Amino acid sequence: MTGVFLSYAREDLPFARRLHDALSAAGRDPAWDQDHAVVPFSSPYESEIATAIAGSEKFVFVISPDSLDSGPCAAEIAVAVESNKQIVPLLRRPARAGQSITAAIAERNWIFFDDDARFGASLRELLETLDTDLDWVKAHTRLLVRAKEWTDGSADRSRLLRGKDLRTVTRTAKAPERLTVRLRASAAGASSLRRRPHQRLSLRATFAPAAGGAPSSASVAVTLA
Repeated sequence: MTGVFLSYAREDLPFARRLHDALSAAGRDPAWDQDHAVVPFSSPYESEIATAIAGSEKFVFVISPDSLDSGPCAAEIAVAVESNKQIVPLLRRPARAGQSITAAIAERNWIFFDDDARFGASLRELLETLDTDLDWVKAHTRLLVRAKEWTDGSADRSRLLRGKDLRTVTRTAKAPERLTVRLRASAAGASSLRRRPHQRLSLRATFAPAAGGAPSSASVAVTLA
């Protein structure tokens, strides 16, 4: 699981590389398409990128006229929105007059990276943003990835939630101001989540940030112990 996914247009690669290196030096473990661990040779590019975004805690988007026109960048934003990632827009170069900016970018407060002389100050602002509410972002990411593993694994019983992940479901369900987790028991005859030794239930989980936005959902199974 990486700390942040970096989305940018190829025309901004020199800046993106500088930002990637700075984030790496700060211990933020950024993922991007230049890393062959993220997109291995001969692998399907779009699905690997989508997996990397889903497995990252936050999504950084470098704004420029080229990235706003880019089809791949638009697809990456869509995955970030669908996965309920916190999107952090960075203004590298302003949009052209009349150029459309998607709401997922336009409605958020931007961090300005348009002045190379202020790169250090802007980086500090970015790092502070990435550190905000990190605990619940990690919980959301881990549960979303586990839920996806369950659905992709055809309900493999070895992927049942146990231990720490199960306790996280319980804690976040009691803290709607940080993360809304709605669970619906679909196991036959299960009308409640009473604690019974080794009770296993198949659940439908919906994750949504308190600030709103389209919820993400997936089936997941848990063991109550």
